Amino acid sequence: MDTDEYSEEYPREVLGYLERGIMVTSEKAGLIHYVEPEEEMRLLERGAGEHQAVWHLEWYDRQTERLAGDEELQGLADANVRRVLDRPASDDLDGMFELNAGLSERLIGVVEIKTSFDFDRYDYFLGKVSKALP
Repeated sequence: MDTDEYSEEYPREVLGYLERGIMVTSEKAGLIHYVEPEEEMRLLERGAGEHQAVWHLEWYDRQTERLAGDEELQGLADANVRRVLDRPASDDLDGMFELNAGLSERLIGVVEIKTSFDFDRYDYFLGKVSKALP
């Protein structure tokens, strides 16, 4: 929002308080602004620092379609993912990629995976997620 534009509905005095505190998103309550957050809430503020994209495996229960588990695939390089998925070097690899049994075996060949695949019960997806740097 351009802070030089104000109206009766959004006067300058009301918008001024957004200069401090933290914002928290809640599914039930929406966006909440804490002007003076409690000490525990500072963890949220710290979590908003630098991030890096890491490869992540997720699996969903076929019956309920709910997330059943996930695993960060440490050290998995984009070049290896392109080979597993048979994608060109120009592919930016955005989005989630569904894995079948053949692709999962190829993936196991390039990175250590702790999860045991069960394609009768779960659907598996590979994608990048944003992870906060320590």
